Amino acid sequence: MQRRILRVFDNDGVLSDSLKECYLATVGAHRHLNLHIPSLEIYRGCDSSEGFRGKKLALGVPEHKLKEYDACWWDVYCKILKENPPQMVPGAKEAIELLASKGEHLALLTQAGEANTGLQLGLAWVKSVFKDTMYVKDKASALAEYKARMAEYNMIYFGDMLLDGAACLKADVRFAVMVHKYSHTSEAQLLEFARVHSDMTTVVNSVTEFGRAAEIAFF
Repeated sequence: MQRRILRVFDNDGVLSDSLKECYLATVGAHRHLNLHIPSLEIYRGCDSSEGFRGKKLALGVPEHKLKEYDACWWDVYCKILKENPPQMVPGAKEAIELLASKGEHLALLTQAGEANTGLQLGLAWVKSVFKDTMYVKDKASALAEYKARMAEYNMIYFGDMLLDGAACLKADVRFAVMVHKYSHTSEAQLLEFARVHSDMTTVVNSVTEFGRAAEIAFF
């Protein structure tokens, strides 16, 4: 008997079109610290495989200024979300609802907080379609723990950044890498990661592939 598939989703860049908002918060924080402001291309192309701290350092934030930078970034980002929250990636809502209507086990695992997720997706909707919702700080540990708890399933994680892929490798979880214009990591970097780790990675180019991509990965 084949094991059922457990689809686990990130929020930003997978379900929520928040790239512009995150970039504008980065611009605001860089400006506050009088740092050189990176272009959107550089922002997306910056290596995030070591996590957000490594990405900020690569973007030119001095290590001794990280705490001040983070406070400013979140202040700008929260103001943007409250004034003009991002929309969902076109088609993502319908794709998730279709899978949920078929009785598929769906979960949300994100480093975005509950309040942040509520502004982007709506908590009522999240609760209506996801059987499990996890707001975490360490994705690798959270994925490993969830995989162990749900061992009867074939588990796959849909993410859009190199840090998502790195977390999946550490947790030994199949990575569905979203390679589309909404991703917070550049398409070139994501495709290279998929090439190097082809045994653990499935490339997904559209939210309409949420169902099919997982089936291809395991069967």
